[in-house]
Amino acid sequence: MEVSPSLYFDGPGVRRVVVPNSILEELEQECRWECIAILLGTRVGGEYRVQEARRIEGTYVHGVFKINFRDWAGAIQGARLKGLEYIGLIHFHANSPPVPSPLDARRMAECPGEVWVIKSKTGVRAWVYESELRELELVVT
Repeated sequence: MEVSPSLYFDGPGVRRVVVPNSILEELEQECRWECIAILLGTRVGGEYRVQEARRIEGTYVHGVFKINFRDWAGAIQGARLKGLEYIGLIHFHANSPPVPSPLDARRMAECPGEVWVIKSKTGVRAWVYESELRELELVVT
């Protein structure tokens, strides 16, 4: 029997994340590089298909973005009521490449299986931490 170390995810196996370009563009216009949103959608085999992104409250202090836990948990519960799954987070790096920072990687290790899409001025990439950090195939439609 396979046991997942995560509260929200069934186990390893995601290989690809599909994100509509309209979601990326909308968040980029709203966020101005300092915000975070949860990604909601469905999983089909090893592929997550993002259908919605919902901004959540947070504060950016001394290089660390802290999310409002109640907002995060409430958004996940609301998504489940609509039949959507919690996929993970998207956030922006204003002055660095779209790879997890050391603080990002530490946070990712706290919630294995949570997908992180990171967008920067140089591109957009998707990551997951299961037993180690790895990049996922990202398809922007």
